[in-house]
Amino acid sequence: MENVSFTEKDIVELSQLLLEREGGRIECEKEISGIWLHSPGFETELRLHTLKNMWLTVSRVCFMKRRQGTMTAVSEWLKTFCAAHSIPEIVIQCVQTPEMAAWCQKNGFVPDPIASFQYNGGFIAGDYRLELGNQYPQKVMKG
Repeated sequence: MENVSFTEKDIVELSQLLLEREGGRIECEKEISGIWLHSPGFETELRLHTLKNMWLTVSRVCFMKRRQGTMTAVSEWLKTFCAAHSIPEIVIQCVQTPEMAAWCQKNGFVPDPIASFQYNGGFIAGDYRLELGNQYPQKVMKG
């Protein structure tokens, strides 16, 4: 296992991605094992952290402009990041809305049977996991 951290280049790329899609200003809070990108009033949020190179966790997702492909673009960036750092899995933590659960399922994420439950409305809340395996070859990301 190796430690994985987000570089300044990673922060700039993700901030730019959010800025292009959300507008406004994006700030970054650096954490021990991750980053928290957000607008000044926290209307837009993306919090990411790693557990060494075992998995990458998305622990906060909030976008002002929904259904615009922002999460799909973020997900593609994360898959490339994971491939570059030999991280085999992405976890989206605490999915709380039917819309996000639908996005997860559409994009290959599956509910974690230990950390999820079904609501009366039928959608499954909780953690969703995507095993990457070798499907995402290392491409453009260089440290």
